[in-house]
Amino acid sequence: MITREQARAQVASGLPGEWVLDDEATIERPWGWVFFYVARSGEPLFGNAPVFVDREGRVLEESGTAMPVEYYIDRLERGSLLQRLRRALSPLPRSPTLRFPTSFKEAQRVFRRWDRLNGRYFVIADVRTAARVLPRVTFDAHTNIAVTFEDTPLAHHPQLWSVPIVEVLRVERWRLTTDD
Repeated sequence: MITREQARAQVASGLPGEWVLDDEATIERPWGWVFFYVARSGEPLFGNAPVFVDREGRVLEESGTAMPVEYYIDRLERGSLLQRLRRALSPLPRSPTLRFPTSFKEAQRVFRRWDRLNGRYFVIADVRTAARVLPRVTFDAHTNIAVTFEDTPLAHHPQLWSVPIVEVLRVERWRLTTDD
């Protein structure tokens, strides 16, 4: 469990320098917090969806700007997103469950499926292989197969196919792909 201050620091560390958290707008709920951010200059921001953080420190990115924030809070509290999140991600996947694709064909198939579907959970993690540490590898949480590394599909990284993951060092954030 984390505190409000720890959650705030986590969100603030991910904001660009020209944005700041609007502490007065923060909403606290039993499951966590909703943080809002604004431009440091005071100019309006467009598309700045609030950031939902649960009490475990996971950033839940199910919100958007198409609807009022109460809509996303209601969806979360009714359990549709929270239950799906807990079912899909709990317990946190650890090696050897997380893995790299074994071939070009598998890498393409997983990436295409992951890239076009909404409602897909994924995780960004730092992992250790026998040879080196790989930062910010994206894994599809449904298949536990790596999808991207260095912001490019794994199909472009044949040197990583079938490489065993020795350890998951750090999970940066859990996400849910969505267009609403």
